[in-house]
Amino acid sequence: HQLGLGVDILDKSRSWLDYSTMNQDFFAYLDSVCADYGFIKRYPSNKLPLTGWDEPYHYRYVGVEVAQFVMEHGICYEEFYAHYDPDFEY
Repeated sequence: HQLGLGVDILDKSRSWLDYSTMNQDFFAYLDSVCADYGFIKRYPSNKLPLTGWDEPYHYRYVGVEVAQFVMEHGICYEEFYAHYDPDFEY
């Protein structure tokens, strides 16, 4: 957040970070277009064992090429990073 690369996105009817109460259609749309702008869903719920966080409303800027690869392959950033650092441990 401090570097401007990460952002928590809420739907317009919520003022707290409770994903289960947010508009799921809005987030489905956001997931379908975020890579076009260089963003990924940073902490998807289904990747909790790898990331250690469950924040499906948190997006991170990684650049268009990386974002498209991550989102198209359904991987998290840790899985992407592991391709480039063989010593990386989850």
